[in-house]
Amino acid sequence: MLRVDASADLVTPDVLFALQPRIDNEHLLPRLDRFLWKNTTVDFIPSIPLSLSPRTAAGIAVGFISDPPTVVLAFTIVRFPTPCPRMKYLVLKYLPRNPTITEAVSEMFLACNRDTLQWF
Repeated sequence: MLRVDASADLVTPDVLFALQPRIDNEHLLPRLDRFLWKNTTVDFIPSIPLSLSPRTAAGIAVGFISDPPTVVLAFTIVRFPTPCPRMKYLVLKYLPRNPTITEAVSEMFLACNRDTLQWF
């Protein structure tokens, strides 16, 4: 399980950006079972999909602390089911109320595996 508090931990967007070319179409954390990332700032939103993998089956929980850019957040949300086709739960806290985000969440939800997703 990966637990990251983006406001307090030493993982920076620069570190994640530097690791991105190293993974060569592989997952950064291939054995990750559960992804919990709280206090996510705008700098970390694009790096969330890098941490997910098909083994992230238990679930994903992400909380945002600032008003993230709508397009970046929507693009990230839509991508959740692709690397995690068997996730059991998904928690997205403090999403902005915006029609673009609503559409992205709906698209993501429809792309989820209905046989495995138990809690949203």
